[in-house]
Amino acid sequence: MYVPHNYEEIKSSGKLKTILLYNGLGPWNVKKGREVFLKAKCPVDTCELTANRDLASSADMVLYKDHYIPTGIRRPSNSKQVTMLYYLECPYHTQNVKVPDAINWTATYRRDSTIVAPYEKWQYYDTKVQQLEQDINYSVNKTKKVAWFVSNCGARNGRLQYAHQLQKHIE
Repeated sequence: MYVPHNYEEIKSSGKLKTILLYNGLGPWNVKKGREVFLKAKCPVDTCELTANRDLASSADMVLYKDHYIPTGIRRPSNSKQVTMLYYLECPYHTQNVKVPDAINWTATYRRDSTIVAPYEKWQYYDTKVQQLEQDINYSVNKTKKVAWFVSNCGARNGRLQYAHQLQKHIE
């Protein structure tokens, strides 16, 4: 977790950083305000969430989840506002954003993102902490059916067709 070197000074100022969730609070399953940061005991808790699009030009961060919606507001070149796209789907399922300089941070599963948000695996923050090797092979002697939990079954990448093919090999 990144904590600014001058965080105590920032905290004592009493000023909150405003994060605009441009696609609304619903996709994030959070409430507006500071509650999510305080409840999680976040080491940087001087942030507040909002979905009020009227704050698009003054928010410290504008965050788009899964879909970029142009605000129509041009950011001054000296602005310190962060605009971030948060995508976890592969490029095949996401739009191509063609607005130059509209986005200055990304959070995706790609390793060249500003913030790498890997999915389908656990990534330790402290490299000295490692999981113990499993002693038990849980699949040995299994005879029951299998379940596959997958999102976006109607995807154009053939996910559903793959499931149908896999089904032919499972009793």
